Amino acid sequence: MTAIPKSCDVLVIGGGPAGSSAATHLAQAGIDAVLLERALFPRNQVGESLIPHIWKFTDMTGVSEKIEQEGFLARPAALRVWNDKIHRILFSDFGYTRPGLHVERDIFDDILLKHAESCGAQVFNEVAVKNSISVTASGRKFFTLTSAGTVFMRALSVVSMLLMPAATVPYWQISLKSARPSAST
Repeated sequence: MTAIPKSCDVLVIGGGPAGSSAATHLAQAGIDAVLLERALFPRNQVGESLIPHIWKFTDMTGVSEKIEQEGFLARPAALRVWNDKIHRILFSDFGYTRPGLHVERDIFDDILLKHAESCGAQVFNEVAVKNSISVTASGRKFFTLTSAGTVFMRALSVVSMLLMPAATVPYWQISLKSARPSAST
């Protein structure tokens, strides 16, 4: 089992599509990124329909081929019901050359997370962020990670994909259920 490092350039909190994409971009730019995700991937998620604009972002991170290989259901159009009438809206009418997708989110999110890791981000599953940041005069952020003991982690910056209540903003305490790297390591 790989231990969570004691420091990194950027700590990404949350491994969903936004967090995985952020960690991928950072790693591709040569920035030392650590991603902490509270669940064990693949996690249970419902399906979701994505408009063709998603390809812009998957192309930017270099994960499009992996998504295409999964064989998700392609959607050339959307349906709209208005005044008891069904209207089909073709994505090609808006200049899109690729289809929208209906994805199984557990699989889709896992592809993105594994891609972030393959690009060099350090990914740890089952790390729950609860609420304590202490910021030094130099701007470095220190986090208390607790599991069997206490580990201090230092990061130059933090990217959080979590919606935190206003009352917890000044102090986040990061507690570990376990510090398991993702299954692909």
